[in-house]
Amino acid sequence: MSLATLVIAGLLMALTAAIVLWYWATPIAFWFRFLERHHGRMRSGWLSIQQRALHVLYRPPDGIHQPQTVLLLHGLGADSDHWCLLSAELPRELQLIAPDLPGFGASQTPPCKIAGTAQAARWLAELLDELNIPACHVVGNSMGGYLAAQLAHDYPDKVLSLWLLAPGGLHTVPYSEVMQEIAEDKANPLVVTSLAEQKRVFQLTMQRRLWIPEAMHRWLARRARRQASHCQACFDGMRYHSPHLEELAPNIQQPVLLTWGKDDRVLHPQGAEILQKITPNIQVQMLDNTGHLPMLERAKLCASRYAEFLAELE
Repeated sequence: MSLATLVIAGLLMALTAAIVLWYWATPIAFWFRFLERHHGRMRSGWLSIQQRALHVLYRPPDGIHQPQTVLLLHGLGADSDHWCLLSAELPRELQLIAPDLPGFGASQTPPCKIAGTAQAARWLAELLDELNIPACHVVGNSMGGYLAAQLAHDYPDKVLSLWLLAPGGLHTVPYSEVMQEIAEDKANPLVVTSLAEQKRVFQLTMQRRLWIPEAMHRWLARRARRQASHCQACFDGMRYHSPHLEELAPNIQQPVLLTWGKDDRVLHPQGAEILQKITPNIQVQMLDNTGHLPMLERAKLCASRYAEFLAELE
């Protein structure tokens, strides 16, 4: 076999391998996700809540007999993997629990749609009871922040503190770019039904965008299509059938750390000013060159500030 033939064969094999790796979404996505979880020292597990399978990522503490537990709640259309980068930076003595909320990630969709944040808070209280956790610190981003606030309001004995990262639920804040689209009766950009929409959400949510392989985009888009109706139902439940965050915040007595990216295009960062005025025990952290997902875009900085916040509580 001539050298030219070997070179051509090698190039064809390399091209074939590149195409397979680029488009073979599921195996590549699973491998990429495994690496993220390993980096964050997160383990995967399953629970049964209300006879529905619930997927959970958790990080055991290092050598602590009675560790502090932190419950991590993701945003609309996201999943527990959004916390892996933060997990890698948070103090090792913390026990972390990050569920895929019902109907998102790998968790089963509930038989009836979540009607609003109060129902979701009841479900979270049941989750803590199932895990035999009497009280914990609660962290939430976007929708997760809204649910965390509702949980602290409705079940104050179960919540030691709140860390809200660009929480949803404010109704007196100016429209962001995304909310303006929704107000104009355009398609909800947070409800993904195609690969193009998946990539646009990726651009809208992060100012400092992380790299993920094309196969991961494709896998996420396929999953989002399956969950689109549930995602829209949760959005409507929060928007039309839930108390506004302005109603909840004045009655939250737990210490609150609020983190917001100054370049958030999903929820307007002026929401931080509103919450600072009406929340009794709040500290505010505004981040430059940061969008809607500070825990992904600024994991080390956010983790450092949260560690300081928890240390102050002690």
